[in-house]
This record gives sequence, structure tokens and C-alpha cells, in this order.
Amino acid sequence: MAISPRMTLFMFRSGSSQELNAFAATSSGVALPEKFAPWLLTGKVLPDRAPPHGFSRQAIEKGIAKTGFQLWRRRKTEEEIAEEARLAAEKAAAKKPTRKAKPKVKAELKAELKAEPEADVAEAAVEAVAADK
Repeated sequence: MAISPRMTLFMFRSGSSQELNAFAATSSGVALPEKFAPWLLTGKVLPDRAPPHGFSRQAIEKGIAKTGFQLWRRRKTEEEIAEEARLAAEKAAAKKPTRKAKPKVKAELKAELKAEPEADVAEAAVEAVAADK
């Protein structure tokens, strides 16, 4: 597929991978890989405009001529990474304890109960020794 340097480039975002984007020669995105579908049309680059993010129009058009599309990934910003971490922490904190946690808690309580009588015996022995003196 030969691409004219004055062609409109159509921009898409993958519905299966938010960081994955593509350029294609048609607004239908018919040539985009099904593996990453659905594809959402997000914009277009007019013939007299430069592509976003400093991409080379020549490189994009070369990729489209070869495969029918040109894929690219958008890196997450530090703010997006921090927001994802915050949401994951909130989700983990909101999780209810599962039944799997109960036996562990029960074992800990039993251990504490076993430890307490020994502490009372040891304390009583110390008091008895002190009383003999």
C-alpha cells in the first residue's frame, strides 16, 4: 500500500491494552491487528500537520506502507503510576478477611492462651520465693 506524503493519518487506541496505540491510513482501521482489538479511533493527523509526540511522519508512512498500520506505546506518567498504586492499596485495604485467615487467627489466640497460664505460674513462683525471704 503506497502512502502519499500528503495523506491523513488516523490514530487509534487499543481496547485491550491502554498503552498501545496505532496509526492507520483509513478511519475504519481495517488493517489493524485483531489481536489487540477493539480499536477506538482517537483522532487524525491532517496532511499539513506533524504527528504527535515528535513522531516522524516519514517513519509512520513507511510502517503503514509495509504492514497497513504503525503501532506505538504510550508510557505511563509518574502521576498515572502513583494513582494506580494508590487505587491498588485502597482495594487491598477494603478487602474483607477470607476464611483462610481465620485458622491463623485461631492458632495465634490459642498460643496466647497457652502462654498466659505459664506466665501466671512463673509470677506465682517469684512471689513464693519472695515470701520465703
